[in-house]
Amino acid sequence: MVIFTEKEKLKNGEWLTIKAIKTPAEEYEDRIFSYINPKMPWRQDTYKRVNGDIADQCKDMFFIGEIDGEIVSLMWYTISGDVGTYGMVSTSEKHRNKGIYGCIMKYCIQFMDSELGLQAVYLAVSNPLAYKIYKKNGWQPYNNGTLNGTCIMRRLTNWNIDEKEFDDNYYKKQQNDGSGIIIRKVIRGDLPKLEALYNLAESTVMIKDYNASIYKGTAVECQIIDLINKMEAGEGQFYCIENALGRIVGAATLYNKANGYSTGGSNTEGSNISSSTANSTSDERSIKILDFFVHPNYEEYTKSLINEILECDAGCSKDKIISYIV
Repeated sequence: MVIFTEKEKLKNGEWLTIKAIKTPAEEYEDRIFSYINPKMPWRQDTYKRVNGDIADQCKDMFFIGEIDGEIVSLMWYTISGDVGTYGMVSTSEKHRNKGIYGCIMKYCIQFMDSELGLQAVYLAVSNPLAYKIYKKNGWQPYNNGTLNGTCIMRRLTNWNIDEKEFDDNYYKKQQNDGSGIIIRKVIRGDLPKLEALYNLAESTVMIKDYNASIYKGTAVECQIIDLINKMEAGEGQFYCIENALGRIVGAATLYNKANGYSTGGSNTEGSNISSSTANSTSDERSIKILDFFVHPNYEEYTKSLINEILECDAGCSKDKIISYIV
């Protein structure tokens, strides 16, 4: 559903039509999906968001730029609880260097800043020019990130709070946590909450999730989508601890060692089995790797998280479990 339309005159004299689209957006489903690069690891995830499959889990907003009715630029954000993820940014090659990105981003930020209760928005960036634009608009390097490869950045809605102070307050134990703690299966709408947890800057843990190749300093984004795709394809389990405020404070993954992990390949579509699985032995297919990452303030719930994920995995009792603890 289009909820906002504006026109901006570009520096070359062309007119850009900017539209804010709240999902589900059936009338734009095919157009947005056709615009996205087929090799993009977010492709399957985007389809579910645009057509409203997960509208009950999170809020998704797409912003498009059109010239003469053709989509030439796209960006998006999603909100779950009080945190968000921003991304999927692209402009058609023939329309670059016209100032389109800045025009659309201006309105996107206005919408983000008006979201009630939103405290922080995360993004991953590898383009030096985009990095400068994000910094200019309030995002700061996070998770000890520098632009050597991909960097995670975070934009706090309260610019007056210190980064460490925000993290300390955000994951502080709540008085009613005892009765409010929930251990449940991860859903696709949890992306921002999981991104906030796995990208914690102060963590000294070297391996955060062996299954997803998430290590200290890793810019975590696509890995979470890949894990969710695998879970939905029946290749593993992904569970989390949610506190009384609805914030994810711990997560655990469990799936076959033979499944391997890949980003951006065919396996991210959640429908193909990786070549390592096809060539693996029966012994390898019976071995499952368990990994978990829990905020220190909620360490006492780790055992319950592990028990839950093991109990919910069919046939797990007869399989071999490997867990990496560092």
